[in-house]
Amino acid sequence: MGNPGNPVERLMAMPPEKREQVLEKLPPQQQANLRQRLERFDKLPAAERARLNQMWSTFNSLPPEKQAIVTRQMQAFNNLPEARREDLKPVLQRLRRMPEDRRNALLNSPAFKDRFSATELEMLTDISQNYPLPGR
Repeated sequence: MGNPGNPVERLMAMPPEKREQVLEKLPPQQQANLRQRLERFDKLPAAERARLNQMWSTFNSLPPEKQAIVTRQMQAFNNLPEARREDLKPVLQRLRRMPEDRRNALLNSPAFKDRFSATELEMLTDISQNYPLPGR
């Protein structure tokens, strides 16, 4: 999962001219690293770039305290073992697509709570409640 607080993702949302202005102010090694990551982004299909830019815009519109929660929990999610991340990813995406009332009912159901650790439940709750998918 992308981490919307990531500076690279902020650069991805910028037009190329603005990116260059930002990149020129960085040390050479950091410039090279970011240019490589941005090149991969630029090679993505237009729809995927638009989706990522929309996610960044949604994140950027959140109040700072929600941005901090989402950033912290996305980092925790990305630090999970790969197998567990793969198990949780579809659950998180489903939660992020749900209307608030249905999401809250599911998050509070005993069957749902039994499937995840307290840390995972907090992660799923914080991300899905504070960072729903765009258009939801």
